[in-house]
Amino acid sequence: MALISYILVTLAQLQVTLVAEIGQKLVKAHYLCKNNKIVLII
Repeated sequence: MALISYILVTLAQLQVTLVAEIGQKLVKAHYLCKNNKIVLII
């Protein structure tokens, strides 16, 4: 059981990291679109 909970915690941390990275990319893309009026698709 300990191994399963460890794996779940690790997956949760990875998911948070991915969400944070995607969020930063979206913020940057939105910022660039706003300034240059260019639509970026990531």
